[in-house]
Amino acid sequence: MYIIDYLKNDTIFLKLEKDKKNKFLEKLLMNGVKKGLIKKESAKPILNELIKREKEMSTGIGNCIAIPHCKTEHIEKAVILAATIPEGINYNALDGKPVKLIFMFLFPKNENTQYLQLLAKVSRLLKDENVRKQLISSENIDKFRKIVAENDIVPIEEEKQKGHYIFILSISDTKKESD
Repeated sequence: MYIIDYLKNDTIFLKLEKDKKNKFLEKLLMNGVKKGLIKKESAKPILNELIKREKEMSTGIGNCIAIPHCKTEHIEKAVILAATIPEGINYNALDGKPVKLIFMFLFPKNENTQYLQLLAKVSRLLKDENVRKQLISSENIDKFRKIVAENDIVPIEEEKQKGHYIFILSISDTKKESD
C-alpha cells in the first residue's frame, strides 16, 4: 500500500486561494464532489465531522501542514485529497504558522488498518523539509505525484533490506481513543 495509490490526478488541487479554515475544508470537499469522488449529499455531513474533529484538536500539525481526517459512514471508498495553498491559511496549527499543504483523509467507518498506516506514512513523508517545500511549490500534478511516489516509505512486508519501521500512537484520552 502506497500513498500514491490514493493520490490520483483528480484528488490533487494545486495553488488554491486562501480562505478561512472551515470554508477552505468545504471548498476542498466540493472539489471532491465535482470530481465524482464524494456524493453531493455526503459533503455536508462529512464537513460537519471534520469541523467537529478540528474543534477537539487542530489537525494543523505544524511545519505548514494540516491533515484533516475522519472515518465516516458517509463514504464507501477511501479518498485522500491533497491541496497546496502557497499563501497559507490560518489553521490554528500547533506551531501557529499558516498551513500551505493539506492532505485530507476520508475513510469508511470500518476501515482501521489502512487508515492508520496511511496517516503514519503521510506524517513521516512530510517530516522531510525538502519534500514539503517541493510539494508546496509543485507547478503541476504530475510533479506533485512524482515527489510523493519517490519519497513514499516501502511497507515492511515488501522491504528487501534488514531495516524495519515502527509507528507508535499514544492516546491519553479514552474518549478520543475510540475515535
